[in-house]
Amino acid sequence: MGQRSVECLLHDIAFALKQQMGPSELVPMLERLVLVAPAGSEARCYGYLQLAELILHSQPFRAASCARVVAMESASDRAWGIVGLGLTLLGHYRAAVKAYRRALLIAPNHVGHLHNLGHVLDVGLDRYTEARTYLEIAHGREPKVREIASSLAHAVARSGRINRAIDLLCGSVGMSKSVASATIDTWLADHTEPKQEQSP
Repeated sequence: MGQRSVECLLHDIAFALKQQMGPSELVPMLERLVLVAPAGSEARCYGYLQLAELILHSQPFRAASCARVVAMESASDRAWGIVGLGLTLLGHYRAAVKAYRRALLIAPNHVGHLHNLGHVLDVGLDRYTEARTYLEIAHGREPKVREIASSLAHAVARSGRINRAIDLLCGSVGMSKSVASATIDTWLADHTEPKQEQSP
C-alpha cells in the first residue's frame, strides 16, 4: 500500500474520531494502518497509540504491547505511560513502575505520569512513603484535580498524617469532615493498623 493509501487511512480515522465512532469501526482501521505504515513512521506510531488507548481497558495486555512498539522506536512518554497503565490493569505493578519512570525520564513534569506512578507505588506495592513524593508534586501542579488529591490523601493517611489527609479530602475533593474521616477509616481498615499523627 502506497503513501497515498496511508494518507487516506489517516483521513478516515480522523473523520471517525471526529464523529465519535466506536471501537467496532475504529479498531479495524487502526489495525490496517499499523499493518501498512512503514516501521518507525509517524503514521505507524500514531496508529499504535490510538489503538492502545482505544483497547486499554478491554485488552490491557494488547494495549501495552502496542504502546511498547512505539516506546521502543521513539522517545515517547505517552507510549511509556500507556504501557504503565496496561501493566497496572494487569496487576504487574513492578513492571508498571518501571514504565512510568521511563515516561518521566522523557517528560519529568507530566502530572499524569507523576500521579500514576505515585498511585501504583502506594496501592500496588505498599510503598506509600515513596508514593507521596510523586503525588505531592502532582497535587502541587494540579491542586484542583480531585483524583490526584484523593490519591495523595490515601498515601498521606497510610503514613499516619490523618489530619492532613482530612484537609486534602475536604479542601480538594469536597468532602465534609465526617465523610472524609469515614473514608480514611475505610482505607486504613484495608491495610495495617492506623499510624498515629506525625509532625511534618
